[in-house]
Amino acid sequence: EAFAHARQTSEAIRDEDSLSLLMMNEAQLLDAEGASVENRLELIRRAWSLAARNGFAQVMTDAANAEAYTLAKIGEYDSALEAVERAERAAQWSGRLMLRLAPQMCRANLAARRGRPDVAAEVFSQAIGQAASDPVVEAHMRLLASVELAGHPAVHAQALDHVDRVLAAMA
Repeated sequence: EAFAHARQTSEAIRDEDSLSLLMMNEAQLLDAEGASVENRLELIRRAWSLAARNGFAQVMTDAANAEAYTLAKIGEYDSALEAVERAERAAQWSGRLMLRLAPQMCRANLAARRGRPDVAAEVFSQAIGQAASDPVVEAHMRLLASVELAGHPAVHAQALDHVDRVLAAMA
């Protein structure tokens, strides 16, 4: 109900930036509820479209990443990679480090899902290297990498190393 009211208000005043943010939030809630992929993708793509009209890089990056992760969950890896490429183009205009690195994390996720944990580990390492200036972002990246890599025997030791480094930084 709150989303409907906020959406009506945003539409009435033609605030496409707010509307795109609302659509992304709604898509995230639908994901948490296990709603259909089609409904989530529709909201995500509408959010991208609205954000792209206004050059709202934050939502463009978030939407493209969300689309990629959603498509990856259903095995649509080539389409997911296209979404990551859109996210990479938009991310360069984002002011937040985490958001700028998010497409790389998604690219690593796709490599791991495609059975290339070695490639995933390398992409994660590059992103973590770029995050070294911000210890919180670096720790977040390391934990994401550990989750993605832990299930792959060839890079299991790297996954554990990421966890060890986060724990050491916290001590």
